[in-house]
Amino acid sequence: YAGRASPIRTAVDLAELVAHLQPLLRVTVPRQSRLDCQVAHSLPRLIGDPSHMRQILMNLILNAVEALGGKPGTIRVAIDRTVPADPADKGTPWIGIRVSDTGCGMTPEVLKNLFNPFYSTKAEGRGLGLTAVRNLVEGMGGTIEAHSVPGQGTTFTLLFPALQADEEVPNPDSEDAVEDDPGWTGSGTVLLVDDEPELRMLGSAMLGQAGLRVLTA
Repeated sequence: YAGRASPIRTAVDLAELVAHLQPLLRVTVPRQSRLDCQVAHSLPRLIGDPSHMRQILMNLILNAVEALGGKPGTIRVAIDRTVPADPADKGTPWIGIRVSDTGCGMTPEVLKNLFNPFYSTKAEGRGLGLTAVRNLVEGMGGTIEAHSVPGQGTTFTLLFPALQADEEVPNPDSEDAVEDDPGWTGSGTVLLVDDEPELRMLGSAMLGQAGLRVLTA
């Protein structure tokens, strides 16, 4: 949350990013629940940092898993073209991302403070996850809103300006770019220690996909 590193700015293909991320997303969702990913065809790309976009999606999915509270339910990720509410932006193509769950929902009081730093409803929560998500979204020129009803679930709606046909695409191979190879594999054994079960599960899944043997504590 406090980091101020310069993000990578390159053209991001959300359909490809979600396709690579889906196996990891499905590992984070309990077996008794369902993950439904729907990505529209022929989506325009957006300008941003692929690693930040993955962090945004993973954080929202983990929040949705917690909202289910171990009970059966559904988490949906829908990505498509959209039209912004602001008439001044009607000429700009936009991409909408909706992450919704059928979990416990939130009260108006919780919803009002949701993105505030250090606000948390968890006994041992840190309250920085959604604050970081909001900062990453706004750093890519996007917006994020949440709608929730107690007992009926929650929906996060994200809007990002899409890359226009005549817009120059940043070069990901420039000196400022950081190598981002989703196909990297390794070998060996890793001991992963964390006091939060969700982070142990997520970290174990990520390292396991990279070919590592993971021990958790």
